[in-house]
Amino acid sequence: MDPSGKLIYTRNNAVLSGNLQTIQDVAIADGNRIPLAIKELGTTEVFPTSITHSPNGRFVTVVGDGEYIVYTALAWRNKAFGNGSSFAWADDSNTYAVLEGRTKVRVYKNFRERTTAPMKGAGSWALEGVHGGALLGARGSGFVVFWDWETGNVVRRIDVDAKNIFWSGTGELVAVCGEDSYYVLRFDRDAYNAKLESGAEILDEGVEEAFDLVAEIPEGAKTANWVGDCFIYTTASNRLNYFVGSESYTITPFDQPLYLLGYIPAHSRVYLGDKDVNIFSYALSLSLVEYQTAVLRGDMDAADEILPSIPKEQRAKVATFLEGRGLKELALQVTTDPDHKFDLSLQLDDLDAAVEIARTVPELEAETKWKAIGDRALAVWRFDLARESFEKAGDLGSLMLLLLSIGDRDGLEKLARNAEEKGQNNLAFAALLQLGAPAACVDLLVKTQRAPEAAMFARTYVPSKVPEAVQAWKDELTVKGRAKLASAIPDPIEHPELFEEGWKDAVAREQAAEKQHPPLPISESTSTATVATEATTDAETEEDYVDA
Repeated sequence: MDPSGKLIYTRNNAVLSGNLQTIQDVAIADGNRIPLAIKELGTTEVFPTSITHSPNGRFVTVVGDGEYIVYTALAWRNKAFGNGSSFAWADDSNTYAVLEGRTKVRVYKNFRERTTAPMKGAGSWALEGVHGGALLGARGSGFVVFWDWETGNVVRRIDVDAKNIFWSGTGELVAVCGEDSYYVLRFDRDAYNAKLESGAEILDEGVEEAFDLVAEIPEGAKTANWVGDCFIYTTASNRLNYFVGSESYTITPFDQPLYLLGYIPAHSRVYLGDKDVNIFSYALSLSLVEYQTAVLRGDMDAADEILPSIPKEQRAKVATFLEGRGLKELALQVTTDPDHKFDLSLQLDDLDAAVEIARTVPELEAETKWKAIGDRALAVWRFDLARESFEKAGDLGSLMLLLLSIGDRDGLEKLARNAEEKGQNNLAFAALLQLGAPAACVDLLVKTQRAPEAAMFARTYVPSKVPEAVQAWKDELTVKGRAKLASAIPDPIEHPELFEEGWKDAVAREQAAEKQHPPLPISESTSTATVATEATTDAETEEDYVDA
């Protein structure tokens, strides 16, 4: 596909074309197949293995059967042909290179072979293919080499296994793609020219200062294209990604292999095709890429100017990007996703904003949010908010720990009732035990058909409840048809001599203990929590409060 959206492909020797510009006004959802009118453009004399547009879109080169043919893109007229296994255009669309065999590189300008300034060292390396761009690139086994189009000098030879080379339109960035990773390099033409002007000898390795490594990304780029300083590519794992600055981001995964055709800025969409040339597209706002580039450069003023031009549906991606860069406050301002806004509010300890969001969410969906608010409120010593959050989340376990820590007996009694109503019997038992209500513990055990445990517990903590628990135990066994076993369980009222602790003395001690240690008065839970919060607020930090 050329920059204007004209698509050319072949079926056997037939050449077909379509124009993606015609779908500009059609609303297309991401990932849906695009209906495209196809017409036959002509035929080609070779069986194609590759098709390459010139940078300006005027010409198309077909390579196959050890030959190449250059056609005009509109009329499909033969412009030039010759022997060659690989073909590469220069940025000016008037110069191109052809690889013949494994060692011979021919350079043409205005469709005439250039007899001066041959590519130095080309005959000494076994090459597998050539690649166009700001420099002429070639790859061999374990290396790539870059030549200056005009002089034929070696700019740089790099030891790396490469499958493809992609240059950005500015001629400043280049992606060298291997099987499992790719490298993004920055070409410094000024450094290269300075080396030449110094008169220093240029060896076969070229000028080391000519390239700087920008990033190494540990995934292979199968098909790719540059849009400004943004590198868009597909991976072997069926994902559409883009690279900007020094990091890679995923646009979308696929459920089948797709091949990148190109990007049309007017549509703000990436276009891809499958093996049957069914066309698909995905949105990628160029302003989003420009914004990310500005942020990565640290130019926040430029980023602020670009932000209003980013479509609202892309704001979530912007916020995720900002969060990844550690700019969480800015991400909170940008995001339009309530869940993301909630998460950022928690991370920034803006609990009031998090509460407002949680209150707008349906009750069933809000439980996890209230639980998260409660946990964070505890961490920042906001006990009042933590209590409210745990209550709304139904997190009785966390609420019990909080109530125990602030000594809220009234709250614990309410919690025990709620836990029992919700069937959280273990929690209800623990709350009753903390309240010092052993009789209520026995009643709960009996109610939940744990009569044997109730009897044992009562014998230890509340002897007066033993007869009731024993009778419940016997009734359970009788219902199960085990009356003989039930009759073997002694009742302390009928057989006090079997209880070695002395039954009457145990009951008397229980009654005396209740008189000497009556239940603690119910605390004013609200004032307790408020005092604790105010005490913490007055301290500058938790450590200062402890030291004081």
